[in-house]
Amino acid sequence: MLPNVTYSTAQRGGCGDAKHDAQPISSVHAGSRRQRRARGPVGPIMTWRPRSGGTRFFFPDLDEVTRDWILAEWEEEERVAPFRGAQLTTRGRSAFGTAMRSAIASGDEQSLFVDLASSDYWQSSGIRPDRYGRPQFYTINPEASARQLAITEFNTAYVHGLTRRLLEEDVAEVAVYRAAPAFVLRGECLEHEGSQYPTLLIYEGHRARYHPVPRPGALSVPVGPNCHHSVRRPG
Repeated sequence: MLPNVTYSTAQRGGCGDAKHDAQPISSVHAGSRRQRRARGPVGPIMTWRPRSGGTRFFFPDLDEVTRDWILAEWEEEERVAPFRGAQLTTRGRSAFGTAMRSAIASGDEQSLFVDLASSDYWQSSGIRPDRYGRPQFYTINPEASARQLAITEFNTAYVHGLTRRLLEEDVAEVAVYRAAPAFVLRGECLEHEGSQYPTLLIYEGHRARYHPVPRPGALSVPVGPNCHHSVRRPG
């Protein structure tokens, strides 16, 4: 059974700004402006298409060999402890595997975003703690949620596959770098940017903070959802 993972307030913060992901339900009336335009006065009159997934990430080591390692590591995770975003519907959770395999084989975070942006793949609302720890309902924005999940999942898989490859090649360390510009830079991300860490440490830090057994404070790249940092060969 796939786990239904919900990030804590701290885990939601990566090095990018996700403030447009969702809005409290109380502030949303009859859908977003875009959704109202798309529906029209008497029903659907046009096909909704996602915008671009933002600035494309720079993955200097994303060649065919790395893609093979990414796929091998991702398939092993699928076999042992598969991960799915908590906001996905049953249909979305099912479609995620196909979309991820396609992105690993010949795409990137942008193609993954497009494949995940269908509104049918996302729940309409969710519950998360507010700043005081009280439960708060919020409306889920399919486009913003698809963008965040695509960025996070492709980068997470890339780091895991690349570090496995580099371990096989006896590359002792990897460098943390900013793979794409971020609207808001978070302190923890800046702390690690430009640093080098043992390859094995980053490999073993895969999803360490939230899945399958949370280890708060563990070193992990990316540090959380929407993080724009990744790793590369040093030098």
